Amino acid sequence: LVTARIDGRDLVLTQQRIGYDEATTSDPAVWMVPVHLRVGTTATTVLLDQPTLSVALDDPEAPVVANAGGHGFWRVAYSADLLNRLRGPALAALDPVERYNLVDDAWNATVAGRLGTADMLGLLRGFGDEDDLSVWQAIMAAFNGLSRLVSGDELAALRAEVRSVVAPALDRLGWVPVEGEGERQGKLRGLLVAALAVTGADAAATARCAELLAQHDASPGTVHPELVAAATTAVAAS
Repeated sequence: LVTARIDGRDLVLTQQRIGYDEATTSDPAVWMVPVHLRVGTTATTVLLDQPTLSVALDDPEAPVVANAGGHGFWRVAYSADLLNRLRGPALAALDPVERYNLVDDAWNATVAGRLGTADMLGLLRGFGDEDDLSVWQAIMAAFNGLSRLVSGDELAALRAEVRSVVAPALDRLGWVPVEGEGERQGKLRGLLVAALAVTGADAAATARCAELLAQHDASPGTVHPELVAAATTAVAAS
């Protein structure tokens, strides 16, 4: 695990073994970690070969991407300040693999007790414009994980959060497959439909899934296979 924080005009990188218990994270081992950084639009590489390394920044207010390009086999834990910088235009400017890593690393930090659920939800709220299948798989892994941790009013509030993020993406993609679209778009549609109907508990989406499943039963082959799978999941869940 490489943590990143700002100290004055320096970016401070710290490494430690990642784990979900104190015995694992207290391991003093140190690795040779080539860290690909992007600060604003400037890319550089530094070697983190000690527990902590300070990197002087020309612009200490710029967004910082550690593991730029997703080349490193390690996770990143950003300070709250740096995480807040990766929102809006800065988030949209990331490559899909960087957005995937951002969500996946944050969710694993939540599981490990390093990142609060409120901060995790704050990050996920920024992904309403996301259109990449892999990134959405990471987003829904986090939402589904969170949904298993809460109940009652908290679960109802979480479902509303899911609907607020998923519904705009599904509206853009549409429920009806477009001729000539790629396989990943079909898979993304199925994922979003199931997410809205099941994790988001959206009544309208669930009703439409029931209609799609009935159409498939009456006329096999008239409904896209990804929609059949999503509709089956939604009807079974409800």
